[in-house]
Amino acid sequence: MRMPFDTPTIRQLRTTLRANAGFSLAGGAMLVTAGWFLAGPWDLGPPWLPPAVGVAVAGFGLLTARLTGAPQRRLRRGAVLVTAADLAWVTGSAALLIWHRPSPAAAVATTVAAGAVAAFAVRQIATLRAGLPAVRAESRSVL
Repeated sequence: MRMPFDTPTIRQLRTTLRANAGFSLAGGAMLVTAGWFLAGPWDLGPPWLPPAVGVAVAGFGLLTARLTGAPQRRLRRGAVLVTAADLAWVTGSAALLIWHRPSPAAAVATTVAAGAVAAFAVRQIATLRAGLPAVRAESRSVL
């Protein structure tokens, strides 16, 4: 959905956040539906843990999807929080791989997911940085 008065940078940010939301919803749904089954063979802890993580990831996806329709200022503030959460996910994934040492299949899945999330974070940071002059100009015009 194109919002009126969006700059190209804001449109790119909305697009990236929509992709992030879709990826989170799909991953969360996968963990909710199959996580209990994969927990044992993939050495992911008790059978309830992956579906619980899936609910949280899907919730994050829903909140991120909702954010994509927000006005520009709220979108920027929310995108900073989403990016921080993405970076926390990548850090947590690395910690899981280092200290827990899951099965090879789980390690591959974790690495692929963390790579995608890192790509979203990098793109969000780039578009937020590109939009900084507009934010400064807005703040000067208000004063």
